[in-house]
This record gives sequence, structure tokens and C-alpha cells, in this order.
Amino acid sequence: MTAPPPDARTFAVSGLRGPAEAAAIAVAVRRCDPVAQVWTDPGQGFVAIASLAPAKALAAAMAQAGFPARQTGGRPGSLGRALLFGVLLGLGGLVGGLVLGWMVGLGLYATNPECSRPGSCTLMAPVFAVLGAVVGGPAGLIAGLVLGGARRYGG
Repeated sequence: MTAPPPDARTFAVSGLRGPAEAAAIAVAVRRCDPVAQVWTDPGQGFVAIASLAPAKALAAAMAQAGFPARQTGGRPGSLGRALLFGVLLGLGGLVGGLVLGWMVGLGLYATNPECSRPGSCTLMAPVFAVLGAVVGGPAGLIAGLVLGGARRYGG
């Protein structure tokens, strides 16, 4: 059989020792998704599956057949989506921090009695806006990468 395609899900499977177990795993997976393609490597205890079924359903089908399986990675290519998710949340954090910082700066300007003199608090709102963006951008990026990675690896 040929090598699995790059978008195949990979699993570490307990109890996979030879062709009989590989055939039983293929039957179990095809009960979950009749058009699934299955590649096995009994020596490594490795199974690759090209299927539209959810990874948890595929793992459950193998476990029900007596072969506990653990997914060893997400779909290749989804790392780009995780990074995109991180960048988008980073941009959202940047804009959100900018707006929130501007609002805090204006609020402090309005309530600080020292700001009644001309020119004393002129840069308060822009400085707080930049500080908010400096904090919000990286915070959004980190949150996006963590959430995108969790989505990729099913965490």
C-alpha cells in the first residue's frame, strides 16, 4: 500500500502486532466511516487514517474493537490555521488595548485635578492608548496561539 496522504490523522495504537490486528482495526474504523482509508505499521504501533469522521470517533471505534488509540498529532496544515488564529486575536488585542487605553487616559484626564492647567496632561490619553496596545497585542497573540493549538490538538 502507498504512504498515507499528508492530511491523514495519525494514532498510536496499543495491541497492534500484525496483519490480523491491522485488519481488525481497519474494519472497526470503516464501521465509523465506510470510505475511510487506513494505513498501519504494526512494528511501530502506528495507524494513519484519511477520514472525515472526528478523531475522537475514530479513536473510540478502535478502542471499542479492543485497540486503545491515542491521536499523535493534528491534521498537518492546521498549524497555519492556529497561527492565523493567534495573529487575528493578537490584532484584536492590539485594537482592544488601544481603545481601552485611550478610554482610561481620557477618564484620568477628566478626573485628575492636576489636568486643569493648560498642557499638563496633554499626552495622557495617547500614552495610555499605546500602553494598552503594547499589553493587549501580545496578550491576544498568546491567547490566540494557545487556543489555536488547543483546537489543533483537540485539547
